[in-house]
Amino acid sequence: MYALRAVAILFLLAIMAVLLAKAGQTPVDVTLHWGTLTVTTIAPVAATLIIMVLLGTFYLGQLGSWLGRLPRTFSDLMHFRRRQSTLESIVQANAAIEEGNIAAARKLALAIKEQPGTPYHNLTTLLLLRLQLLGPQHAEAELANPLTGAAVGLYLARQAASYGKWEEVRRITAHMLKAYPNNAGFQVLHFKALVNLNDAAAASAQLAKLKTKLGSTRHKLLATLLQGPNALNARPTLDNPWVKSFHQWLATPSDVFPPEEPRRSTRKTADDEAA
Repeated sequence: MYALRAVAILFLLAIMAVLLAKAGQTPVDVTLHWGTLTVTTIAPVAATLIIMVLLGTFYLGQLGSWLGRLPRTFSDLMHFRRRQSTLESIVQANAAIEEGNIAAARKLALAIKEQPGTPYHNLTTLLLLRLQLLGPQHAEAELANPLTGAAVGLYLARQAASYGKWEEVRRITAHMLKAYPNNAGFQVLHFKALVNLNDAAAASAQLAKLKTKLGSTRHKLLATLLQGPNALNARPTLDNPWVKSFHQWLATPSDVFPPEEPRRSTRKTADDEAA
């Protein structure tokens, strides 16, 4: 844009120089008409006036264009400052969480949430999730967001599980597994919901997808457990320490299976021999 303006000005100045050079050799009277105004002068002065009018028109057009862009420029500046302020608040809120100052973090997060058309929508959503401030309607709307959908889905499923709403957990996880079929959190919570809803057939089918995450020992225990009380080895299974931990875990919103019981060494220690 600036290069074009410079070329235009140089072109006009060149024309003026040529006209003045020719007119200076043989001065000629020139009459200029502008509406009802008539001016009689010599050619060099007339050429200068014409060039001045052209340059004045050009710069008036540039001034009008700048004035027309001024509201948009001001709006962009205010939007930029707002984005910077929001980003700083998000950083401060997360820093406050790390420092254990949850009250300050919640205050900052709520101030961001109340802003209409909040910039950094995804970062704000994750902050509200972290502080458990995301409303149900907002959360449901975020499930289709490819950047925050998984985190929001896990939040909703865990929240429903914490209230024992296992049908809701099943619904949410079944829906989210269509978009995130390999997400361990959704897989485990879906299995947990099916077990709590006493849907042994569906739970067994889901258990087959969790074998690599469980390991052969825990997978075998759960497969036996899902067969019901008529299984031949039901009593040993029910008495297994890990199975007891599993039953306690079923009532929690956790999406991580209880750790496998450490194997006790069969080798006698020095203390055992002394005893």
